[in-house]
Amino acid sequence: MAAKKKKQTNGHAEKNGSGELHTDIRKLLQEGGVLHTRVYSRELPTSITAEEAEKFAGELAETVRERKIAEGDRREAMTEFRERLTGIKERQERLADSVQNHTRLDAVEVVEVLLASNEIDVRRLDTGASVEVRPASKEDLQQALPGVDEDDDADEEDAATPAP
Repeated sequence: MAAKKKKQTNGHAEKNGSGELHTDIRKLLQEGGVLHTRVYSRELPTSITAEEAEKFAGELAETVRERKIAEGDRREAMTEFRERLTGIKERQERLADSVQNHTRLDAVEVVEVLLASNEIDVRRLDTGASVEVRPASKEDLQQALPGVDEDDDADEEDAATPAP
């Protein structure tokens, strides 16, 4: 009985599916190489059939749709998050102002007065105090004057036009 030639390994070689190493690997071992690891699995590209490629294309299309939906959901969630966070920040600012100034913001009736300088003076009705003076906008300047009925202009036009 002939003695079997021992494979050159460092004790980590295991038999794979057929129990034999590929010829290219055996050649490396014959040239002085030593198996360094045990046999293990690793994801590597392998050839597929046309049918498999078509199946994968369908799966790819489905993942594209799923991703678009997920990204839309994310945008909606981020919008809701930003709105919630903005509300919290505004509340914090109001509370900080109240603590610092010993005041709070309440709804108070005010009136706007158009000044001869084309400015709007916003005044509190309860105290008469001015709370803001700002330049009058085009809309402010084009508003009807109090006490003047816009329908009066129409009546005057009708009176100026002779009847047939």
